Amino acid sequence: MIHYKRENLPAAIRDMAHMPHMEVLNKYLPEILLPDTDNSFSSCGKPDFRAAVYNMETGNRLHLILPYLTCHPKLKDLDIILANEVDRGMARSGNSDSVREIAEKLGMNYAFGTEFLTADAFRKGNEDGLGGNAIFSRYPLSHVKIIHLPIEYDWFYREGDCRLGVRIAVAAEIKAGTQNILICCVHLDNRISPAGRACQTEYLLRELKKEYGEMPALIGGDMNTNTVDGDALDGYRFIKDREEQLKRIAEIPRWEPLMDLVKAYGFRYDNCNLQSKVTRRKPDPSGDMLLNLDWFFSRSLKCDGPCVVKSVFDHTELENGEEFRQYDGALLSDHDAVVIHCGPEDITS
Repeated sequence: MIHYKRENLPAAIRDMAHMPHMEVLNKYLPEILLPDTDNSFSSCGKPDFRAAVYNMETGNRLHLILPYLTCHPKLKDLDIILANEVDRGMARSGNSDSVREIAEKLGMNYAFGTEFLTADAFRKGNEDGLGGNAIFSRYPLSHVKIIHLPIEYDWFYREGDCRLGVRIAVAAEIKAGTQNILICCVHLDNRISPAGRACQTEYLLRELKKEYGEMPALIGGDMNTNTVDGDALDGYRFIKDREEQLKRIAEIPRWEPLMDLVKAYGFRYDNCNLQSKVTRRKPDPSGDMLLNLDWFFSRSLKCDGPCVVKSVFDHTELENGEEFRQYDGALLSDHDAVVIHCGPEDITS
């Protein structure tokens, strides 16, 4: 678990007025900059694995998400889950430890990194007030690192949602068969421009290269590839029209320069994603806005079978799902899950 000195929080908030954000965190709240890892749940070592990217929208609906992760044919045997937006000690998710609860239920190891600490920790019903990203893994996780991304949007100054912290990636190594593989879960910002997301991506790729070299790798997460500046006045006006939404969904590399960046660093996305998938339905008065936000990027891995699992509860999708019929139509999350199968690259091809 991550334990920080709650008595330091007021001083950290005070000094945000005249100190750089990361300096404040290092001075007053250094514990939240470190990963929390637990390898006590599983010791898998098989050469191939199934992985999912899943933004769980704080994990406040685990009573819906966990049946899907344990009973859905496309999710129940996952070996890796790259999870965005999981809470620890937040009132909105019952002050539970969502990370630990998922790990215990699924029998998976985890590495968790804090992305944000709410300024309302220990107030307004919150306890620890942490939210972040996690890698869940049937493989032991080693060489775990948190990579703090450049601040392109400072959430500390967001009215009504003041947070300390920055967007992050959680990275770790697994050993699949005889191969060491880098696994990385990342969450890019939505309230910035495509150029800002490219800046965060380039920083991440440089840091991964410095720390892990060029080993086989799978990066995944909510890349927020909405093709617009999410913080601009009416920034989504370009994709209000359904025809424009569908066109942009299919042409993400045209609008988001980060897609070319990952290729320049030796990663692929063509073999591990459905290019025109919908992974987010953003509510809008004119009808749900369809977006393609969640991605895998692979290097030196053989990937196949990419698919999307909808986050709208349907008991008929589950094995022996009759007991969950009452949840039909409920949203598990505001993102769908993206799934892929990975294995050693065929060096003879």
